Amino acid sequence: MKKKLIWLYLIFVIHYALSAQDSLKVGRIDGKIIDKETQQAISGATIRIINSKLGAISDKTGNFSIKNVPIGRYSLSASILGYEGQTISDFIVVTKRTNILNFELSPQIFKTDEIIVKPEFFQKEQNGNIISSSTIGYNELRISPGMPDLFKRIQFMPGISRSAESSSALIVRGGDPEENLTLIENIEVASPFHFSSMNGNLVNGSTSIIEPKLVQDVSISSGGFSAKYGDRLSSVSNIKIKEPEKNTLNADLSLDLAGLSAFISSPISNEISFTIAARRGILDLMLKMMDEKFTSRTYDFHTKILYEPTNLHSISFYALYAQDQIKGSQNDDFGEETTYSDLRKSQYSFGINWKYLFADNAYMIFTPYSNNTDWEMEHGKEYNKDAVIDKNLEKTNGLKTEFFYKYDEISKISFGFDIKSISADYFKKSDIDTMANGDIVSAYLIDFSSPKTIKSSAFLEYHISPFEWAKFNLGIRHDYFEYVNKSVFNPRLSASFKINENLNLNLASGLFTQFPQFYKIFMDQSNKALKPAESIHFISGIDYLINEISQIKLELFYKNFNKLAVQLADSAKVLQSSGRGRAYGIELSYIRQMSDNLYLLCNYTYSNSERKDTISDSFYKFKYDRPHSFNLMLTYKLGDWWEFGLTAAYSSGSPYTPMNLNTRRFENGNWYCDKGKRNSERLPDYFRIDCRAERRFVFEEWNLRAYLDLWNLSNNKNIFEYTWNQDFSKKKGQVLFPFMPIIGIAAEI
Repeated sequence: MKKKLIWLYLIFVIHYALSAQDSLKVGRIDGKIIDKETQQAISGATIRIINSKLGAISDKTGNFSIKNVPIGRYSLSASILGYEGQTISDFIVVTKRTNILNFELSPQIFKTDEIIVKPEFFQKEQNGNIISSSTIGYNELRISPGMPDLFKRIQFMPGISRSAESSSALIVRGGDPEENLTLIENIEVASPFHFSSMNGNLVNGSTSIIEPKLVQDVSISSGGFSAKYGDRLSSVSNIKIKEPEKNTLNADLSLDLAGLSAFISSPISNEISFTIAARRGILDLMLKMMDEKFTSRTYDFHTKILYEPTNLHSISFYALYAQDQIKGSQNDDFGEETTYSDLRKSQYSFGINWKYLFADNAYMIFTPYSNNTDWEMEHGKEYNKDAVIDKNLEKTNGLKTEFFYKYDEISKISFGFDIKSISADYFKKSDIDTMANGDIVSAYLIDFSSPKTIKSSAFLEYHISPFEWAKFNLGIRHDYFEYVNKSVFNPRLSASFKINENLNLNLASGLFTQFPQFYKIFMDQSNKALKPAESIHFISGIDYLINEISQIKLELFYKNFNKLAVQLADSAKVLQSSGRGRAYGIELSYIRQMSDNLYLLCNYTYSNSERKDTISDSFYKFKYDRPHSFNLMLTYKLGDWWEFGLTAAYSSGSPYTPMNLNTRRFENGNWYCDKGKRNSERLPDYFRIDCRAERRFVFEEWNLRAYLDLWNLSNNKNIFEYTWNQDFSKKKGQVLFPFMPIIGIAAEI
């Protein structure tokens, strides 16, 4: 009995000591409050930590600081007369770190004489994307189970689905991944994935080149986006990188299946600060230990340097470099043939964003930038490794500007232009080949270098809110491509109507165009005659605020495609702008922001996507058609340091073209088989559940995060393609990820 009492006493003492130690650990919260429209600093705003007595007032530069904050998890709010309040939840304060939290407040169109302080978790986008838009912050990215990948997290948003089990590329409302625009720090990045080709197989991109811990937030528009964005048919993803640390040095070192990554952020002076992040994939090391002959290697590097000489000027430099290679020989699934592949890609992008607040109600952004993507592939049988060679080098140097002017409380205007010089080298060589149906594909060699050519664009938008219950965005965009000597005008219109305090009706329509990619033009010189592809969007929807933390959205969409570049035969090099298409559907989504330790996102999409090659053809199912899609994401916090996450995804199987086994035949020592009706069958439905448990340990001088991921908890065999043996007597489904437990750790200094 005495021993039990001693043990109970020791447990009590240890628990009390740890609690007392935690009570002595404090952190600091620094940040800035700005006007979301004009980007001007807001002075006199009240920032408070909800359910505590701690808070601060922003100074004349918009900056604030809350010191001696006990470590833990908090929700913070910012408010001031004339602006809608904003609340940010799930903000973690740890020792030895200045924790950065910035607010962007939206002006109230019709001001009241009192401040009503209430949580505002949902804010309308102010960049012209009234409908079909959403924003994901860092805290929502951090706890997502599965591969730590930005785009795999975006795949859980309404209207967006995965193109394949192994791919991070996005299918947006039945469109092609090539129809999506990605911007990082206002710089267009053509291929934001590792192992993505530049010849139309962008879907092969396996993982993002962006470490999630770098991301401040990402805004996604899945349709009806504003005239500011163009030369894409389906969507825009706008990624902001976190601002560098301005007061203390922060550093992270982490190891998980995505690789070994290091991160450092620190001030250099009162005006200059920087962030550097580097990551090295470890999949090749794991495969070597397993004595695999087919290995892959990835690297990516990011840096951001911020210079703020005054409160009116902000100059940031951003650069990324990514490199990957996948190389080796492997037997086919039936052990009948050995093939060799060597795929190499390197890319870099960099640019400078100079933001100048030249008036109280106006600003400009001036962005010179450069992109370079170099992609090479060799593929063939083991005895003829270079049977197919594919090389693509594209270089871009450009300059873009944006001006914003707020005329009064109800109207504002924005305009800008983008001009870029592009050069491309394209080399493609293939030996004579025999297709599955016995057709002979002649050997060919394409070696083409384009002279420098110009792409330019300009946009003008007028935003007006004539009544408290109505908001309109009217835009026009012009794009010109010198190499094909074609230009297009895209009118855009969107509107939002406040039915009552909690219910909004949103509408959008517009013309969206996309010039043909270089790899299509270079296949044959006559492809210079290809026309810009067109898509007309019609979108309507409602969003209903159930309470301050929960919102439901319902949207209907219809997209009509014209002048799509199509290949009328499998081996044809000449393309025609005769393709047509349509995609339509309905999306229902529910989101519960983090409150009472629970975050929940779930959505269902029904859609139909069809294409045809000429106007007289019948429609067939597009290869990215997914009639039914359901996504669930849940996060639960247990205390300050335990986090649990779960994701579940279901979607209809992808269409594919089967083999017509009735035509199976043996001729001249080989087996042949014709294809069946195009995309007439589907792969099995996709289903996967991932979950994660994470624990944070806070020490005096550093912090540690450790987590356990359970991938594909139900061990579902998600087939992403079928392959046949040489005599077409056996079919095998390709499956990537069985059930897998994954452990990861990250140290924070």
